[in-house]
Amino acid sequence: MRILVVYCGRASASAEIAASIAEELEADTEIIDEQGERKGTFGLVRSFVDLIRDPSPVAVGPSTEAYDVVVVAASRWQVTTSPRLRSVLARRKGAAAFVYVGHRESGARAFLAMERSLGHAPVAGLVLDRKDLAKDASRRKTIDFADEVRRIAKRIVERRSPPEPNVVMASSSS
Repeated sequence: MRILVVYCGRASASAEIAASIAEELEADTEIIDEQGERKGTFGLVRSFVDLIRDPSPVAVGPSTEAYDVVVVAASRWQVTTSPRLRSVLARRKGAAAFVYVGHRESGARAFLAMERSLGHAPVAGLVLDRKDLAKDASRRKTIDFADEVRRIAKRIVERRSPPEPNVVMASSSS
């Protein structure tokens, strides 16, 4: 089974969580970096333009079709998630799982934005807030999440594989 963990490189908390999940799953990782600067007035304007722009036509990031499950780790990006992460999801046809690191209240909005980009519900989800990170509760939750993603990926692979033939050997008597 093949699993890819994709995350935005600007947010250190989501990068750390993504690395932990990828290690647990022995998955490939891909960093999606935002292009350009987001500081100052022009950065703020650019952020708002990117918020309303439809990322679908922009082919950014890795091809995900070779993977059974793609885990997308995101942190708060204004009121939604990064346009580049949404672009990866918009091109994804198969199973995806979401991880959100940030304010718990914003997690629902971020999941909704990611689900809208993906076009269907995620197969698994994990929300971690600052309390989880401060108490180091995130480690246990990421392990549980990784176990769930592993089980899902295994079921996907099993459904794709043809069943083993049921062969009965007849003995010949002479």
